Amino acid sequence: MPTFFFPQAGWFPVQTTSSAPADSLGALVYRTQDGGQTWSSTPAPFAEVAYADFIDLVHAVTIDSRGKDLLATSDGWHHWTMTPLPTTFGVFYTLDFITAQLGWALAINRPSCPVLHAGEVPKCQVIAILHTKDGGETWREIAHAVV
Repeated sequence: MPTFFFPQAGWFPVQTTSSAPADSLGALVYRTQDGGQTWSSTPAPFAEVAYADFIDLVHAVTIDSRGKDLLATSDGWHHWTMTPLPTTFGVFYTLDFITAQLGWALAINRPSCPVLHAGEVPKCQVIAILHTKDGGETWREIAHAVV
């Protein structure tokens, strides 16, 4: 789904596949300056860009494919920085930033679950909502549930 920052300006990232080598993943970023009447595409540096959280026309954040690193740009996709996410949680799944500094994340910790009898649901996964005020350098858990 496209993200519009003004009535005329928006982004639309799309994940792509290629038949060689071995169905490799990539991404394109479509941009419009005329309210979606026309679009131009630019290759993105990595496939995860297709799932980026666009904050404004120059800032975006995303999570690497392993769910272990935060990738951020502050110059409209030209350069990206990588910040390791807290190891307390096994995988970060989604981000929602409202400024380049202020955001939330959903993370899950997958400890070893005990082997149960058929039909039993293990209560061992911890899902948490985390909050950052410094662009993802540090995170604070604000809520969690054991499922």
